[in-house]
Order: sequence, then structure tokens, then C-alpha cells
Amino acid sequence: MAALHGLRIDRVQLRATDASRSARYWSWLAGTGADGGFVLDRDGRPLLEFRDAGVAGPAPGRAAGLFHVALRFASRAALGAALERAGERGLRLTGASDHGVSEALYLRDPDGLGVELYWDRPREQWPQSIYSEPLDLAPLRAAAADDGAPVDVGHVHLSASDLDASTAFWRDRVGLDLRQADPQASFLSADGYHHHLAVNTWQTAGAAPAPPDRAGIDRLVLEVDGRGDGVELDTPEGLLVAIGPRG
Repeated sequence: MAALHGLRIDRVQLRATDASRSARYWSWLAGTGADGGFVLDRDGRPLLEFRDAGVAGPAPGRAAGLFHVALRFASRAALGAALERAGERGLRLTGASDHGVSEALYLRDPDGLGVELYWDRPREQWPQSIYSEPLDLAPLRAAAADDGAPVDVGHVHLSASDLDASTAFWRDRVGLDLRQADPQASFLSADGYHHHLAVNTWQTAGAAPAPPDRAGIDRLVLEVDGRGDGVELDTPEGLLVAIGPRG
């Protein structure tokens, strides 16, 4: 497939024990609103869509599927405000990293699904490769302000069973560019972004996809420039990716 351009992650569809509860949790972190099982952006447009899973309980620990969904804030102040909201709710971070290209916070939602909250540094400041160093939270808290900056889904990170097969699918079938390849992870994107999609086998090499009746990810909807009729593809990680023209 030809390389994608003007890519935007339109929506991520997820399964949850309680769709409304999960939507409220994610919208609280985003600082936006929820409508039933939908998490909305600041303009009222759905970003995430939750449906009730057939089986209640946490997401499988070792299964191909979702690693995390990453909510991207358009300013450092807005990310700091998200950190403050998490603290107000008594939510515990599972990690906080300086990736060079971005500053990121990590949590788990009520079903154990991975959450990343981040903001991008200006592109001219990006290093050649993504790295991970501990993030000092004090300056981020000091910068916190609810400045009304937009929030969207910046990237989705998946757990894979076979890294080579997953990388080839997202590069050759979907049309993303491979930006960085590590021994157990690949980072892919359009238009030179650091990554719109990542896959790793850190804990899931050889694992089967997550059961479709448990908490997890169902569908990823991408919008791109210059694409006519939409296409839907089954991914090696057990979800559906839909690619269509930007609205």
C-alpha cells in the first residue's frame, strides 16, 4: 500500500467491563466530557468508544492486543493539569518518562488497560531516536494550567506476538513508515511523526490475541489525505484497522 499522508487517529474502539465507567475515567484524565460509552474531545467529537465486554474482569496480562492508548495534549501546561487531576483522584502512575520527543505519564484504567498521557516537544527539538529517561514531575506540576489546549489520540501502542510480522503488516499493508526499530519494538508513522503506531513483544512474544469477550481493543479508525474508498484490514494483533478519507 502507498505511504499514508495527513494521518489522524479518528477513533479507538475498546472493550471494558463497564463502558460508561471507563469513559468517565478516560474523560476525567483528558479533561473533556463523556457521553455514555464515548470519550469526547474539547469540540465534542468522539475520541474513544467503549462497549461492554462479554466477560467482566481485568484485561489478560499476556496476550497480543493493546499495550496502551496515548492521549496527546497540545501543551505542557495541559499535561501538567492532567497530572494534577490524577492526583486529585488518588490515581497512581505506573511510570513517567522523558522520551526526548515528548514527556509522558503512564497509568492503568479500571480494567488494567494501558493509558499514556503526553505532550510533544517542538519538532525541531526532537532527538534522532526516542529514548526513555525518568521524568521529574515537579517542573510539570509547576507548569500545570487548564489552558483549554486540544487533546486527541496521538498514537496507539500494541503488544504483538511476532514483531517481524506485525512490523511488516503496518509498514507494507497499512502504509506507515518505519521510524525506529529496536530488538523488541517498532515505531511507525506518517509524515515524519515520531510514531502513530508502535508494536512490541516485551511480554507477548508467541502469545495469542486477547479473547474478544474480555477487556481490550476492537478497532482503530484512521483518517488520511488522498484516500478514496475506505479499507478495513484484520491486524496480526487481533483487531480491525479501518482507513478512510479525512472528513
